[in-house]
Amino acid sequence: METIGTPDYYLEMLAASLEKKEQVLEAMLELTGQQEQILAEEELDMEAFDKLLQKKQSYVERLEKLDQGFDQVYQRVREKIQKHPGKYRDRIQEMQGRIGKLTELGVSLEVQERRNKERFEFLVSASRSKIRNYKVSNQAAAQYYRNMANRFQGDSYFVDKKK
Repeated sequence: METIGTPDYYLEMLAASLEKKEQVLEAMLELTGQQEQILAEEELDMEAFDKLLQKKQSYVERLEKLDQGFDQVYQRVREKIQKHPGKYRDRIQEMQGRIGKLTELGVSLEVQERRNKERFEFLVSASRSKIRNYKVSNQAAAQYYRNMANRFQGDSYFVDKKK
């Protein structure tokens, strides 16, 4: 392990932060895949879907903390690295490669999220349509029964009067 406060120590912290971020993004991709499976079902399990959303929210918060920590550490070591770019070139290139992978994971996650969002919006729209149709059907049935009740009520009145 490197000595605390040295550029090598900070670079090690940055690399560890990137590794953790990769793990979080992969976990988020897994959860998003599970959401996709739930959305593909005939009957939407909102409870399971909501649980996945809560898990993903905790990962989003974790990503934010990792990004903040990365930025803070980078600010501490940036000047020293810029003064001696050759000395830290290999470590920086290694981190740049990992950042490229993180970018790919982020893009994959974004694409999958967009698909899920479109599917969810479709399901919500279809549900609203069903609810609307149900209300219209209920209103029509209620109107029919009212009309029938009024019609027969009038007939029974006349029948009673004739006696």
